[in-house]
Amino acid sequence: MVTTMKTKTILAALSLALALTSASAQQTSASKTPNMPARNPWLVDSAMPINHANAAQTDSVLHAGPTKGRKLTAADVLIVPTVFTSSPLIKKEGGETILIGSGVNGIRKIIATGESFKEVSFLPYPGYEATAAKGTPEAIRAVLAEADAARRSNDEAKILAVSKKMEELGFTYKTLMDGAYNLLDKDGFHYALFGGVNIIKTTDDNDPKKPIRLVKAKNVTEDLPPELAKSVSRIVGINMTYDGHLVAAAPGAVFLLDRDLNLKSTITFPGEAVDNGVAVDEKGIYVVTSGRMLKIVWTGTKLSYDEADGGWQSDYNTMSPEESAAMGALSRGSGTTPTLMGFGNDADKLVVISDADKNGANLVAFWRDEIPAGFKQKPGTKSARIADQIRADITKTTLELSAVVVGYGVAVMNSTYPEPIATTCGAMSWRLV
Repeated sequence: MVTTMKTKTILAALSLALALTSASAQQTSASKTPNMPARNPWLVDSAMPINHANAAQTDSVLHAGPTKGRKLTAADVLIVPTVFTSSPLIKKEGGETILIGSGVNGIRKIIATGESFKEVSFLPYPGYEATAAKGTPEAIRAVLAEADAARRSNDEAKILAVSKKMEELGFTYKTLMDGAYNLLDKDGFHYALFGGVNIIKTTDDNDPKKPIRLVKAKNVTEDLPPELAKSVSRIVGINMTYDGHLVAAAPGAVFLLDRDLNLKSTITFPGEAVDNGVAVDEKGIYVVTSGRMLKIVWTGTKLSYDEADGGWQSDYNTMSPEESAAMGALSRGSGTTPTLMGFGNDADKLVVISDADKNGANLVAFWRDEIPAGFKQKPGTKSARIADQIRADITKTTLELSAVVVGYGVAVMNSTYPEPIATTCGAMSWRLV
């Protein structure tokens, strides 16, 4: 690690496609394929074993994109109707490409080999069976047709009426996060969050033809002291450590479980909200609360962010809850899942978030490991743990979509309603000179 550092930042208003191209082009110009996160050996060997593509949450892969295209028609599109489903995960089984998609009502298995796109099975979450039964393909198509017509007419009353029908199918504010965070482990077991504080473990026995079956469903609060259990209303993120433990984050706490869903350790931070997922590398777990960025380590006996154990904590710019609500922010504090940057022999290991500065969101990069000797705290930052930060002049409130990282390039997108997100995207490049 060099002893004196100066971070050069570049911010440009670009479309997302151009932003990603820009990040990749910088690496290409240096005649170097960007280092990617080390594969987590406890996740299935796949391009998409977990939300955000990998345990580092970079939302990027090195696969080449399409080079040819044509205008598609409706007949070209194969559809499996769902009420609302997170990004599906991918695994290979017996020569077949299998998608596992967890949504607001349950989990779907789809064969997507070659030109195929066929549902194999659907498993409702325990207790969701009656609501899930209402979400038939016919019911979903009917509501979508109404929603399209209402949106095209820009009729808010009709849009509100359609939202009531979506609630009847199970899509509500309360269920919005159900299935949003999920992962596939090395043995093909699928884990997802549902019902606020529940984790479900399922499998298809690694047989392409078999349906998904329930292995175990666990209410995490059952193993907590009563007072702590009362404060944990929902789990908002799940990941896998590099030694094979599940890590789950909730407002005021982070939990470590084994793959059989037995609670191994808990660390609490009362009064601090967690509204995002968590990132993991070989050395730690990265969690952003409403007021702090934390590196939490598993010592083998406890979770800790003490420096003596290899962890750390740092403040970042935030708003009060009242200011945040007045600006229409969805999250308390940062709106982004921490994204790791710098892998392998890269000189600088960082973790990137968007802050909640009331004057406009900044992209903030923290040193993941030791702060380099001789590094001086940057003006305007909350601590020397912050390598640098830069204003993301694409939104007046917090960024809610996590950063996309390739090498030392990062792309972010404005998600402020009702402005079209495609018109307000940004790219930033971190470089040390």
